Amino acid sequence: MNSQWRTGARDIFAWALSLSGISKFSRYSSDSLSILTLHRVLPAELKSQYPLQGLVITPEELRWLIKQLIPHFNINTVSRSVAMLKSGDNSKPLMSITLDDG
Repeated sequence: MNSQWRTGARDIFAWALSLSGISKFSRYSSDSLSILTLHRVLPAELKSQYPLQGLVITPEELRWLIKQLIPHFNINTVSRSVAMLKSGDNSKPLMSITLDDG
């Protein structure tokens, strides 16, 4: 399957999840931990040269993403989130963001 078809299928699937309500932030309970895994963050000029552009976001896109998540999640490191989860010291669902490639 070529990348255009994959991208289209991904976008249709995300749209369907959104319409169904399954992906609403309000569905997350305060005793949950979600881990968002990103591959790489690159400036736009380097992203355009990256061979797998679908795996890369720009710093601006990362800032936008975090801005969208902050009202709904308590964002911390994985170790801090796990500690908060164990102690019950959280009023919002927990979220950690990891990067698998520096």
